[in-house]
Amino acid sequence: MRFIQRQLQTAVSNMTDWASKNGFLFSPHKTVCMHFCRRRGLHLDPEFQLNGSPIPIVQETKFLGIVFDTKLAFRSHTKHLKTKCIQTLNIMKVLSNTSWCADKVSLMIIYRSLVRSKLDYRVPVYGSAAKSTLKMLDSVHQQGLRIATGAFRTTPIPSLHVTSGELSLKLRRYRPSLSYFHKINSDESHPQHYTVINPVLGSLFSVRPGPYRGGGEIGPRQWRRQNGGAKMTI
Repeated sequence: MRFIQRQLQTAVSNMTDWASKNGFLFSPHKTVCMHFCRRRGLHLDPEFQLNGSPIPIVQETKFLGIVFDTKLAFRSHTKHLKTKCIQTLNIMKVLSNTSWCADKVSLMIIYRSLVRSKLDYRVPVYGSAAKSTLKMLDSVHQQGLRIATGAFRTTPIPSLHVTSGELSLKLRRYRPSLSYFHKINSDESHPQHYTVINPVLGSLFSVRPGPYRGGGEIGPRQWRRQNGGAKMTI
């Protein structure tokens, strides 16, 4: 941690010097520091200075519309996203009133523009969250489709997807992630090109598989069962 702190403090000092020479100034009140770590033991957070003021250490922060947390679990982001989408769904409920009911086509356009666009925003980033966390958004997607199509609450979810012509959120999350991967793969000047094509930790992950490698399909108990009682190392 001391080595990391020295390196990052040097980088912050270089940025501050460059800004002062070019007529800019970084605001300490708008700058925060987050320590991304999944280590369970007690460890100290780094200390940084910006223009002589300490940079506060926070557990959560919002950056480009995504709420990041220290564990990268994205649970706070998912809750915040669900709250915003439900507010928009309440407006759709008013528009689908029986007295001045909007047609299905108009409601689907509203849903795709105001709700689905929020669910698709930065999916390659928060799509790595746990399945239980991402499942909180499924109810939002299903409720929006029921309002737009006028389906009953007892309508099966697969039938709802067929009627509305929409994919499930699980399948929709694959599309932008694959598109982003192929975008990186096709551009050799991309900063992440060689990291994706030749992952530095690829050999480590293949030798030491865990429940979070490859989509988290197995758990610790299943791992011990499949490997004759061997203890899983994460």
